[in-house]
Amino acid sequence: DTLYKRPQENPHKLWKVVLTGGPCAGKTTALGTLQSQFSHHGIKVFMVPEAATQFISGGVSFVGITSEQSLAYQKSLLELQLMQEKVFVEIALA
Repeated sequence: DTLYKRPQENPHKLWKVVLTGGPCAGKTTALGTLQSQFSHHGIKVFMVPEAATQFISGGVSFVGITSEQSLAYQKSLLELQLMQEKVFVEIALA
């Protein structure tokens, strides 16, 4: 019960939850449950898309890439993820 009261006491408080795990570990299921439960208690929930999934869904292929290309991919992936998180935080706090 305490978890649900804290954000309402300070409307500018921002909580971040990070789900990690391998394929089929239940992250998507857990994410849906968390979103549903927090929303049910009146807490706004924002979900930042995973940058790697966006790359893959967008057609990026890693087959036959060089180590330099792999490094560039990882750098771009990190930059995209951090930028998305920054934008979501700005929106959440607005």
